[in-house]
Amino acid sequence: MSATHLTHHTRRPTPSTAILLPADTPQIRIINEVFEGLGFQGKYTIKLNSRKILDGLFQVCGVPEALIRPISSAVDKLDKLPWADVRKEMVDEKGLSGEAADKIGEQTVFVHCWRPG
Repeated sequence: MSATHLTHHTRRPTPSTAILLPADTPQIRIINEVFEGLGFQGKYTIKLNSRKILDGLFQVCGVPEALIRPISSAVDKLDKLPWADVRKEMVDEKGLSGEAADKIGEQTVFVHCWRPG
């Protein structure tokens, strides 16, 4: 596993949504269980580097196929820029709808931890 610019404690996808997870998924679960067992109780972040997860998230959020790479580029800036600036870039510069940008924000910025299993 390697770090990425996207924190991947996201909301659980809706039942009608299927996102394929990378081969690292069992390792992430083990890391989560170890940290929870040590008493961290959700006070940590696990980061992933997976364009497949991002692409799936963008599709679920309504990003047109032609904008997936440009929107990926904008989301990569979340480690350095506040959400408002990234959203502005996605909408004003890249041409994404505000609704799709807000859905991405709900999944990436407004972090919602869930425990697997």
